[in-house]
Amino acid sequence: MKNLFYLTIILLFACKPSMSDKQKEELNNIEVLIDSSEYYLSSIDSIFAIEATNNFNSNVNYIKNDMVDTLDNDIMLFIDKYYGLRKGFRKLGEKYLGTMAEFKISNEQIENLKHDINNGLVEPNQLDQYLELEKKNIELVFESSKTIAKVNKNLVPLYEKMNPKIDSLIEASKAKLKQ
Repeated sequence: MKNLFYLTIILLFACKPSMSDKQKEELNNIEVLIDSSEYYLSSIDSIFAIEATNNFNSNVNYIKNDMVDTLDNDIMLFIDKYYGLRKGFRKLGEKYLGTMAEFKISNEQIENLKHDINNGLVEPNQLDQYLELEKKNIELVFESSKTIAKVNKNLVPLYEKMNPKIDSLIEASKAKLKQ
């Protein structure tokens, strides 16, 4: 009975593939990219970003299609500056949700890969391929999350500063139309 126990232990350790130092370093680098991506994505208040994007798009749509007031030059320049935020909002609106979804998938894939490695389910000759594939995927997520965080960091203060005046202009325009 004792021999069976020792044989089982030996077989368990013999079946687990050993990772080379290079593979361990590669896995560690991937985990660093995941952590960095998570840091960038968590720096964004997603609820505010989505609400601000929707509000911005609604305001621009109203200004372009429904506002009939004659405005002085200073206000027109202000509206033009506000309209200039559209590229940032487009990037934030289009990329945030997709990047977050890709982040979750990449994170899950790495956790599954680590689980499989620890349980001896990955062939040693395939590990390099898996690591390379996951590294490419998380690098794309990392770059996208870094870009979105930068856009968000620059966009939100401008929006918060400019939007109250735009809201006032729109409310005044709507009030005029009701008269």
